[in-house]
Amino acid sequence: MLTLDDIRKIQVVNFKDSEWACNDKYKGLVKPPFCNGGIGSKGIDIDLKHGLQLFRDTLWMNGIRKPVNIISGYRCRAYNDHKSVGGAKNSQHLYGTAADISVQGMTTEALMEFVEHLNIFTGRGLYPGRNFIHVDTRRGIVGTPTRWVQTVSGGYISVPTFTGWIKPGLISHLKPND
Repeated sequence: MLTLDDIRKIQVVNFKDSEWACNDKYKGLVKPPFCNGGIGSKGIDIDLKHGLQLFRDTLWMNGIRKPVNIISGYRCRAYNDHKSVGGAKNSQHLYGTAADISVQGMTTEALMEFVEHLNIFTGRGLYPGRNFIHVDTRRGIVGTPTRWVQTVSGGYISVPTFTGWIKPGLISHLKPND
């Protein structure tokens, strides 16, 4: 099993700094109070970067050779609160500790099963049918995770596991990660 030290030794080579930037500039929201594509004063959490690189490397090792797309990384407060985003008041995106990710051709359930298999990220959000999942390092890269699922009505429910939300065996063929 990988340790925290092992994870932190992984070189982050497949993600550009621009991928983590606030999406406000893509919606034309470039004047204050918006940040015009910034990444915040603290930058992006290094454990988040290492975790996503491990996630990407595990996909690659298991024959899924497609990029991990960062749909949303850092968000400035103005963009997070914008009606088009509707981010949580204390969203981890505000602190550079969160990413919404997708991989072309993979369901949200399969993506989350990979995260669960690797047992990384202490914040894990499943958005069935929305083409992305949320991962964050609110309490570091490893530890007891907080899990939630967005319901059909758009609300959220906290869940202790994703059992019942993820069809078992989507990734039963995985090669070990240690």
